[in-house]
Amino acid sequence: MSLARAVRFDPGKLYNADGSFKKIHEIDDDTRLELVGADVDQIISGRGTNRAIVSTAKVKYANKQAARDQAMKHFRLFPSEKEIGEDDAAPAPVAITIEFKDARRSK
Repeated sequence: MSLARAVRFDPGKLYNADGSFKKIHEIDDDTRLELVGADVDQIISGRGTNRAIVSTAKVKYANKQAARDQAMKHFRLFPSEKEIGEDDAAPAPVAITIEFKDARRSK
């Protein structure tokens, strides 16, 4: 599985314009690579001209949120728990002292 493909995966590429599920050879290569599993059931009832075919398709594809999280960790877009550590939990207080002097008296 490619993280880039998983993040950009569009389930709409699995369907025809009329909403029917595409046949596996009609789906482009990148979309097929992101499929984790597919089950297609066909029920045929009747005979001759009264014959009816009903298809049910179940498709499982990669979790986009998990792919985004993996990509963010890979590019270090948010720190891991190991990188934060106990010492980094709260910033140390900073003391600033400002001393004002009258510039007219320094001569």
